[in-house]
Amino acid sequence: MDSTGKQISYDRSYNPNPDWTYWDNTSRNAFFELKQKLSETWSANLSYNYNEKDRKSQLLYYYGYPNADGSGISLTPSGFLENNKLHTADLNLQGKFDLFNREHEAIIGYTFSNSHQNDHAKNGTLHDSNINYANNVPYTTDWASWTPNNVTWSDFSQTADYTQRNQSVYAATRLHLNDDLKVTLGANYVKAKSEGTSYDAPMVYDESKVSPYAGITYNFTPEYTGYMSYTSIFRPQTAVDEKTGKVADPIKGKSYELGFKSSWLDNKLTGTLAVFRTEENNYPLRPTDSHPLNRTSAISDLRSQGVEVGLAGQLTDQVNVSLGYTQFSLQDLKNGGAARTYNPTQSFNLLTTYSPTQLPKLKVGAGVKWQSKITRFDPSFNTYLKQSDYALLNLMASYDLSPNLSIQANANNVTDKKYLNSFTDGQAFYGAPANYTVAFRFKY
Repeated sequence: MDSTGKQISYDRSYNPNPDWTYWDNTSRNAFFELKQKLSETWSANLSYNYNEKDRKSQLLYYYGYPNADGSGISLTPSGFLENNKLHTADLNLQGKFDLFNREHEAIIGYTFSNSHQNDHAKNGTLHDSNINYANNVPYTTDWASWTPNNVTWSDFSQTADYTQRNQSVYAATRLHLNDDLKVTLGANYVKAKSEGTSYDAPMVYDESKVSPYAGITYNFTPEYTGYMSYTSIFRPQTAVDEKTGKVADPIKGKSYELGFKSSWLDNKLTGTLAVFRTEENNYPLRPTDSHPLNRTSAISDLRSQGVEVGLAGQLTDQVNVSLGYTQFSLQDLKNGGAARTYNPTQSFNLLTTYSPTQLPKLKVGAGVKWQSKITRFDPSFNTYLKQSDYALLNLMASYDLSPNLSIQANANNVTDKKYLNSFTDGQAFYGAPANYTVAFRFKY
């Protein structure tokens, strides 16, 4: 928005960032899996995964509402070094057992994870002539036609150093009560511990809880199956409660789902219908998660609910289809009103492909993605940033050159629709314009 409260529309190619800004990401991953067969029906499984992520960046943050002459925007140069090392291991026994003349399934296991976060940051100072300082805050005189290049940096200082350890013991069984009725019962004991600090805030907690879950499926006919599920939610967090200055209590809640699955045409085509509801307590809100003028608590209780419909599979020997529709709402129960209005409440996806009988190696397809409008309230002007509902059209074609080699061409956002992806954390990003790719695929 500009200084009058009018929403600004930029050219998608416009980038005000200077050449010295960058954001580099590096990820390293190693894993192994071992499986030992103990009998005809039981096996022991051991897995380990190591993941390390490094992020190095020099960024320029823009704040404020530009005036017509380009002034009024404050600038903050910042640099970051972030490193996370995550070790995860899982050991489980799974297999089948007989009870009441029927065969059932069971699993019991233990999971351990250890994550260490080590971050550093530095501050920059701008010295360009186009900068005016007010209360030690640098403001540009014309941000739309100028980029700052004269910047000096402080040394890096540590901002975060904390370790999180999670241990979990879990067990579940799937009972085949008869040919059509199956019941799943399980529980997960979690012990979570965190030590350290992040930006001078304590990242300390020591929590544990048993979370049960259950599900039931019933085959009404060979083509139609109904199901219900219940899951208890327990998720320790590192968000800081503004009222206490300490780590907020774990997120706790419940999740329910009721649905139907169906299959037709010899299982070539499947359909799904589901309704769901999730309730979570002690949820940390972003500044943009709810109406800021109505907010009385930054740690709130949320309730999400909705419906999903899907259809996927082969309509004919030549035509395949994938269709999905979701309607979703998220309510802030403490502050009132909708939360995360920067996410769409409705979305629809449709993809169809066709292989001509005369050219079975050729496949052509078209897809449509649609979502409802998104908004974010701006308290400075008592108004909303908006992105109206929009649809994207994508096209594809592929051809099998051999049993092992194929070529595929994709055209995305064919109509070159201009749209904003989201307003999360007060930031908005334009979606990709029309783009085209060609790829060769080799399989062996």
